Amino acid sequence: MKLLNSTTVVGAIAALVLYFAIGRIRAWARLRHIPGPPDAGWSIFRLARWQCSGRMYKRLQELSRQYGPVARIAPNWIIVSDPAEIRRIWSVRSGYHRGPWYKGFRVDPSTDSIVTAMDNNQHQSLRNGILKAYQGRNSAAQEEVVDAQITKFLDLLDTKYTSSHAAGIRPFDMGHGMQFLTHDMMSTIEFSAPSATSTPTPTRTTSSRPWKRPSARYSHSDPEVPDPDARQADFLQSFVDSPLTRAQVSAEALVHFFAGADTVAICLRTAVFLLASAPAAYRRLQDEIDRSVVVVGGAGSIRVTRPVVAEAEVRALPYLQACIRETLRLWPPIMSLMGKVSDVADEICGVRVPAGTSVGIGWFGVMRDEGVFGRNADAFEPARWLEAEGERLARMEATQGLAFAAGTRWECLGKRIAMMEVGKCLFELFLRYDFAMTDPIEPFKLFHVAGVLHQNMKATITKRGINEI
Repeated sequence: MKLLNSTTVVGAIAALVLYFAIGRIRAWARLRHIPGPPDAGWSIFRLARWQCSGRMYKRLQELSRQYGPVARIAPNWIIVSDPAEIRRIWSVRSGYHRGPWYKGFRVDPSTDSIVTAMDNNQHQSLRNGILKAYQGRNSAAQEEVVDAQITKFLDLLDTKYTSSHAAGIRPFDMGHGMQFLTHDMMSTIEFSAPSATSTPTPTRTTSSRPWKRPSARYSHSDPEVPDPDARQADFLQSFVDSPLTRAQVSAEALVHFFAGADTVAICLRTAVFLLASAPAAYRRLQDEIDRSVVVVGGAGSIRVTRPVVAEAEVRALPYLQACIRETLRLWPPIMSLMGKVSDVADEICGVRVPAGTSVGIGWFGVMRDEGVFGRNADAFEPARWLEAEGERLARMEATQGLAFAAGTRWECLGKRIAMMEVGKCLFELFLRYDFAMTDPIEPFKLFHVAGVLHQNMKATITKRGINEI
């Protein structure tokens, strides 16, 4: 009996090993015709290691350059770095839908938001429910809100973070500071109240010390219970008025707040760094901004709206728009895999892709494609957007536009608001101040998870000696 038990145990173990081995072989065989690292077909270890390193975007770019526009990165994962194919995959009639990768972004494990809904019909229903908030009917009010928060932020820089001979060096940590600004802008647009982070207290809600968070939570609470019948002209009110359930409204409100604030903050601090590192582009941008503010005599005469430039005026500045496009091209705020899945077999760049395969994006391979952007695609050169014409410019714009996704189904609803915020902020910052990285040897530490995290990104800010406001 004892021998029988031992034999049974050994047999069971052998059966499990055989079952596992057959499963691994079948998984490897499905995509064996797609080039990639030798171990990619057997394990997700390499992919997990890249993710934990915070440098996965760079590893994926190297794979794209080594293996071509379609490469295998895991047993059931491939990446695509061909812009035209990505736009096709993201189109309405492509047959693709979101894969299980998106589940990781659920705020509530039991409730999907527009970011996590995998079923196309469910996603479209959620999108329709919140579309009204983004359609620009309250664009004037939104711009007014953004202007107020930018003004507060500029006052903060003036009083605490501008350096001078008298005040000495007062470094401004853009990794945190830009985040405070965009959180205030987004929370006011969405909830009609700033999150009180642009003037942070010692116990802010984003403190890395958990024991400090409770006091911060109550330090900004309203002194009175709000009127339950009061209506606000904000995103939350629009969500509440939609057919969404209470759980869906909660999920959407949180997702849109963090997604809208974090991505804009990443773009702002990246743009400041890139411009501070490119003297020719820096001077050209400031020259364009200065020419939009005409100084005549001692009193001054202006051509743009003060104290904060208007959205329409920002759009009319070609080099500023080129700087924003170039920033989004070189460093898209979100560079995650964004795996899409088709329930039927497909062909991508002439390569057969079996049904059920997760198809991700190699962002650096896409945004730094020399065939689209030229031989210097790794360089920050905003002028490329002003020099390109015709079909080449159209290809560049279509490819860079992937930073906001593509198509009527997937394109970011907050694109207009994000571009407004970035344009206004960059105009006012480079009109009023000069920027230099406090530590030019190691300007910051970068870690990429879903978005780009900048740590210890300190800039030295000095006031410009012009009579502009």
